[in-house]
Amino acid sequence: MRIVSAWLLITALLFSCSADAYARQAVKPASTGELNIQIDTWLKGLSAEPGFKELLTAKRDIMPIGPGTHGWVVHFKHGSKTAGYLIVHALPDGQGYHLTEYGLGEHPLFAMTTLRDGLARMGFTTADNTKKPLLTERLYINPLLAVWHIHTAEGSSLYLDAYTAEELPVGDQEWSSTVKAPEADLMMTGITSLASTPKLNKSVRVKAFDLYARLPWLTGKPVQLKNSNMLAGKLARNEELRLTSEWFDGSWLAVAQLNGLHLWSGGIAYVQIEQEQGTRYFLYDEVKRHASVYD
Repeated sequence: MRIVSAWLLITALLFSCSADAYARQAVKPASTGELNIQIDTWLKGLSAEPGFKELLTAKRDIMPIGPGTHGWVVHFKHGSKTAGYLIVHALPDGQGYHLTEYGLGEHPLFAMTTLRDGLARMGFTTADNTKKPLLTERLYINPLLAVWHIHTAEGSSLYLDAYTAEELPVGDQEWSSTVKAPEADLMMTGITSLASTPKLNKSVRVKAFDLYARLPWLTGKPVQLKNSNMLAGKLARNEELRLTSEWFDGSWLAVAQLNGLHLWSGGIAYVQIEQEQGTRYFLYDEVKRHASVYD
């Protein structure tokens, strides 16, 4: 494990705001007004689902993710409390936007509070007077691989999970040898602004369960899901499903409850996973590409 002095990480936090300000200037939506109108449309489609209607009246904090993806994370806040988020990407031709991911909870993807807590758990809690600037960068490769990339003044890097702030057991070499270019890896088959007004046709979910009561990913084989309707059937029968995603030659394994599904017009499906920090929805097709499901 790479050892980094406390002042480096604390300075990363102190300078994250200035880094964000630079990124906001460098990568902006083609039209903030156009993007906000599109966000309203997506939220109206979700408004019948608990928790999403309140996002329409929340303050929006739009922050870039990248580089190279032309994407943004949108945090929705009521006062100082975060209520939910969206991940949005520009379509390849620049004519509209794609809804990559969405969710609810006080600690969404790329929450600064989660990053601070994660660094505190690592023992980095004492501020230092050093004023060497660092860069804190959001990287979103796909819904199952999103990280904080912290560049140190010494030229080294830390990679922390964007949702939990858990440190990934990789450095720059392992990262670059495993990760594809973000713009080539992202799926653009979900809901876009070019389609007619999207409609949420069906929502299926099961109650939360003890994720570690059984460990089928250690003892069994993954479920062979032919399509999202098969997954919807399993959820309708209240089956307890686990989703796993493995990276970096097996050195990092993420496990979560797969306990819901949103079926939109046009046959588009977003799976729901529950984590301690909140609820996430992302494309069913991404599960087929980057994860395994166990029952």
